[in-house]
Amino acid sequence: KASEKAVLGTSQFAGRADVHITLLHVLEDVVHYDKIPSTYVYNLKKTEAEKLLDRMAAIAKAIGIKHIDKKIAVGPIVEEINREARDCASIVLGWRKGNIFSRL
Repeated sequence: KASEKAVLGTSQFAGRADVHITLLHVLEDVVHYDKIPSTYVYNLKKTEAEKLLDRMAAIAKAIGIKHIDKKIAVGPIVEEINREARDCASIVLGWRKGNIFSRL
């Protein structure tokens, strides 16, 4: 649901402009933790991430976005988003839990 809202939100500022979007899904790599948090659940594997990105790309296409890239990154979420966002004019985030904005 959060990803769908992010993709739909993109249409609000993109309008009918000829924009290029990159759909990014970060699979958090627990190696960077000193201790794996008890709340950590690694339940979204690469194939599930690919299916999610395919669904989000279909939504983006349906709302008129023509240039869509899909990307899966593995690592700390904030670092991977920041790395991908370096060359972006703007970012729209879908986030299931908490608030990541203060960490970016």
